[in-house]
Amino acid sequence: MPASRPQAWWRHPRQRRAASGPAKARPRSKAAAGSIATPGAPWLRSRCPWTSGGIGKGLAIRWAATVLAAVIPEVDDPGVGVLLEAGGDLVARGRAPQGGPWMVAIEDPGGAEEPAIVALEEGAICTSSVAVHRWRTVDGRDVHHLLDPRTGEPGGAGLASVTVSGPDPAWAEVWSKTLFLEGAARIGPRARALGLAAWWIREDGSLEMTPAARERTAWVRGED
Repeated sequence: MPASRPQAWWRHPRQRRAASGPAKARPRSKAAAGSIATPGAPWLRSRCPWTSGGIGKGLAIRWAATVLAAVIPEVDDPGVGVLLEAGGDLVARGRAPQGGPWMVAIEDPGGAEEPAIVALEEGAICTSSVAVHRWRTVDGRDVHHLLDPRTGEPGGAGLASVTVSGPDPAWAEVWSKTLFLEGAARIGPRARALGLAAWWIREDGSLEMTPAARERTAWVRGED
């Protein structure tokens, strides 16, 4: 690991943090509830609103990067680079402005100093986090927007965020949510078995990562 903290070109994800203080109650409405399905199982009725915005962002920057490369072929020339970002998902090609890889800082959901900086040569980094989209239901439960299709309830017990890096932003988005729903107890074995470059922050603020992620990490808080 480098002896000093490198300058991060991008802090990831660039999302608005939730206001401090207790979560506000959000009334449950019949129109807001959604249905989700899991293979081989009947449709489940969710107790929370749901959208497919996550995969939408991953697909959007995948397609945008493809179009950009088609209309600006110079993007692959020496010394040229591009970074596209959409609310927690990003994809990069070519060289960063400072030369070398893109230095991308993983954001701490609790608002502390970034726990790690990733050296992204090329490809995608996507984060799934519950720092922003969480609320208290009318029956007093603290919930968030990442629903487990096996239960229809918010999943990922013990986790605050999961980041995955890979060649394709849509698949990195899928894996960040899939791993999040494993929860703190199961995410490590699952991510390592899949060979994914994954970083996860527990609810207590501690950072863990897979061996593949360690190879791409330029700096870790507390190790310099």
